[in-house]
Amino acid sequence: MAIHCPNCDTLILEEELPRIGGSTKVLCPSCLEPLALPEMTLPLGFAKTTLAPPKAGFLVGRKYSLVVVSGPDAGKVLDITKAESTIGREGCDLELEDPEISRRHALVSIEGLRARLQDLHSTNGTFVAEKPIEEAMLESGDQFRVGSHEVALVVTENDDDSDDDA
Repeated sequence: MAIHCPNCDTLILEEELPRIGGSTKVLCPSCLEPLALPEMTLPLGFAKTTLAPPKAGFLVGRKYSLVVVSGPDAGKVLDITKAESTIGREGCDLELEDPEISRRHALVSIEGLRARLQDLHSTNGTFVAEKPIEEAMLESGDQFRVGSHEVALVVTENDDDSDDDA
């Protein structure tokens, strides 16, 4: 849709203007005549855009893992392949064999370079810096404890790029 200025007959493309609620006025770019725009249009200089990071998700080119630092499974590396992964015993996305770990013990949600760790009302709790948590944000290298396992979040560059065919 195009708008013609009644004063100088300049053609203004409405599609080029950001559209959000309410009727408003703008100035003709040629003669500065005030123009009434149709409902749902907002003049260019008034648009507000808020960019927020995704609530959950991986960054391209990154690999996410949990590394067992100590405990019965010490040295084990658990690759995180889902934006939200459960930690627990058999049947969870990230399995650890430990009678002190609940069947569904905790949830790890990837948020860019960080991860949100949530205790899922486990019997023995989830600990960060030796303090019980309901929820905590982790960065690469941060450690937490579930059962008798000390575990670290590790975010690295993904070396698994197979685009070397050129």
